[in-house]
Amino acid sequence: MAWTTPITWSTGQVVTAPQLNEQVRDNLTYIMSTAQATTAKILGTIYQNTTGVPLMVSVYISNATYGEQILVQNGSTASTSLLVANFPCLAGDGYSRGSVFFIVPPSIYYKITAGGLSTGTPVLANWTEWPL
Repeated sequence: MAWTTPITWSTGQVVTAPQLNEQVRDNLTYIMSTAQATTAKILGTIYQNTTGVPLMVSVYISNATYGEQILVQNGSTASTSLLVANFPCLAGDGYSRGSVFFIVPPSIYYKITAGGLSTGTPVLANWTEWPL
């Protein structure tokens, strides 16, 4: 199943079931089928979105120390100097966990780190990317 360019509906337009199926169901099915779970990604490494389309990225970190931060940086150069997200890892059974979701535009560099407190060893539990 291929991606279908979304339609901009106009006020008063009658939308049929086949149109909605194509625009909503089929496009969502396409997005979910293109998810790329990866174990090859490493915290603190700079990556570039070379897909030509925006990427939705989901990262889950475990075994962090309470209060540790998940930091997302991006930029148009490999220095990735712009901090775009800073999420705290919250309480658990002696350790904390945290998740972050973000969009990376085409050609943009991005990096995810976990830091703030040095007493834990954050573990990258899951990293998934969806081309949009």
